[in-house]
Amino acid sequence: MLLDQLERSLQYSVIAARMTTAIAEVAVRVVQCPSPLDKWKPVREVMSWILLVGAALNLAGATQFLIVERHAADGELMLFKWFTAGAAAVFACLYLFLYWHTGYVQPFLFFGAALKTWAFVIALVLFLRRQVSGRRFVEFGVTNGLVAVGFWTYLATM
Repeated sequence: MLLDQLERSLQYSVIAARMTTAIAEVAVRVVQCPSPLDKWKPVREVMSWILLVGAALNLAGATQFLIVERHAADGELMLFKWFTAGAAAVFACLYLFLYWHTGYVQPFLFFGAALKTWAFVIALVLFLRRQVSGRRFVEFGVTNGLVAVGFWTYLATM
């Protein structure tokens, strides 16, 4: 049973990597195109707050995995949860860095936006399969989806 779960997790990871790569390739093409969006500069300046929201969401998620979830009995599951907590904390630090150094938003925020989009997609799939509760879907999926929309909007105004 655990082996099947790990195999499925690996398959989902491969799918996630392929989707993230495809999104990144599209993002690179978008960045290389000349943009007539200079009129959006005021919107971009206001949208930088979304980086703080993304950082707060990631720190809250990392804390949840490290503190609340530490009582899980399965060591393999704990390994993945703690790794996820570390990755969430690293991305939180990245979002804070980008907030203070907006000149680096492109290309780094593309990866955060892709990951937030992926978080929403997997939460939606699992919710529709009734493998996660509605509460977990809202806490994880919807919040990441809203931040993803904010990140993509922020990038579109660059």
